[in-house]
Amino acid sequence: MIIGPNNSKSKQIDIVIYDSSFPILGSALGASLYFIEGTIVTIEVKSILNREELKKGLENCYSVLKISSNKKPKTYIFGYEGVKSPETMCDIVDNWFDGIERTRTITNLDLPNIIIGGNIVGFSKDESVILALEKDQSDKHKGEVKMLFRRTEHQFGIFLSHIINAVLDRLDVYDKKADKKFRDYLPLLEYYEEIKNNENTPYIT
Repeated sequence: MIIGPNNSKSKQIDIVIYDSSFPILGSALGASLYFIEGTIVTIEVKSILNREELKKGLENCYSVLKISSNKKPKTYIFGYEGVKSPETMCDIVDNWFDGIERTRTITNLDLPNIIIGGNIVGFSKDESVILALEKDQSDKHKGEVKMLFRRTEHQFGIFLSHIINAVLDRLDVYDKKADKKFRDYLPLLEYYEEIKNNENTPYIT
């Protein structure tokens, strides 16, 4: 569970990647309590990411992102299997997103950074692929794109590369001289380019 100022707390979280320079507290119920300031990544893991499990995962991520902090953690939902199509995942997330109280307006940090259900991946607002789409002058991508979805064979590479990138970025590893050399091992730009060039990608605006 993630805790923050004014007794704010998240729902129970499956996996937390945490900055070890911050303490971890225990609770009477035996659960670990992680300070929001030290939380780098949270992950919701589902064996089958169907409609109900996706909504639960979205609620859990949202409960983390509602906690006040200058450094918001990256949030992820990972399902080994998922819904049948990118369009279905898009509809579920879009309907859920329309029903919540927005906590942010500049960027949509109320949504997970990455959602994976089987071979379908959803990318949220702050990802490079979304920013590239917003620069597209075609009618298809006019307006603010909040999240897009597509089918890919690289879901595990996208998931792991993104988490590694998030952890290193948060811990300021990229301030070191090894920055560019290490980035070469993370093929995120290749994945983004593949998705950007797909003309049949459903998205939320």
